[in-house]
Amino acid sequence: PGTQRGTTPYWSPDGEWLAFDRVGEGLWKIRLDGSGATRLAPEGPGSTAGGVVWLEDGRILFVTGRSAVLQVNDRGGDVVEFSPVLEGEADFHFLAELPDGKGFLTTPHRGDVFDTVDVVLPDGTRQEVLKVEGHPLGPTVYSPTGHLIFVRESSLMAQPLDLATLEVTGYPISLGESVAVDTTTWRAPFTAADNGTLIYLPAGQPLGRTLRWVRRD
Repeated sequence: PGTQRGTTPYWSPDGEWLAFDRVGEGLWKIRLDGSGATRLAPEGPGSTAGGVVWLEDGRILFVTGRSAVLQVNDRGGDVVEFSPVLEGEADFHFLAELPDGKGFLTTPHRGDVFDTVDVVLPDGTRQEVLKVEGHPLGPTVYSPTGHLIFVRESSLMAQPLDLATLEVTGYPISLGESVAVDTTTWRAPFTAADNGTLIYLPAGQPLGRTLRWVRRD
């Protein structure tokens, strides 16, 4: 209950709440028992190219796929710009957190090109971390194995990342798996768990957008 039309879920740091986009109604949060449903922002991350990160200090950062990197407090309040869209850019796609407060991974949308991943630093400035020229990039996440995991077209790829310098090292390698991709936004459902386990939707499977509770067993 309370998550009807919900997409793009993200856990609170204490694991007691869930932030999500309610289609057409913005960014919401809800307790695990279904109580306390609260709208935090009039526009949320959507179900295509957005992303959400909920920080320990109570800030929620998100992108809508049509915006800068935005910020709102988890108790509500004004939505403010955390990292702006620069000249030549349209918006940001996707958002994922790096460990140890290093920043956040996002894909700048420049014209029709999605071939760059930036790190949004804690002060809102950005540093380019990955560029695969001529190949559209989907979402990118950090794996505790020390790699960036990203989708190049429909292939899962990995490349080592030095967290001290925020620079990739070596060469990207294919993980030998293809994932389902929405080629209009390059959204691809996959994530890396804290123990390094990779979870993804294989190519050929429908891209669902319904939020469901699922037990571990």
